[in-house]
Amino acid sequence: MEPWQAFDKTLTAHRIKAADLARATGLRSSQISRYRRGHQDLLSGKLFLLIQALPLEAQLHFYLLVAKE
Repeated sequence: MEPWQAFDKTLTAHRIKAADLARATGLRSSQISRYRRGHQDLLSGKLFLLIQALPLEAQLHFYLLVAKE
């Protein structure tokens, strides 16, 4: 699974909104939404920033989805 797909599934499963992540990280919610849909790539540092802003359970969910591939 691509990281953007795992990110989308994680946000959906944990009911996390792009707007909440935008406030927590300083990234634009539109940028987060475009990445989530696979329409825009992110530099690894920005993705890591997003993952760090997630609750621990959501972080684990994301990494487990990525590791399955």
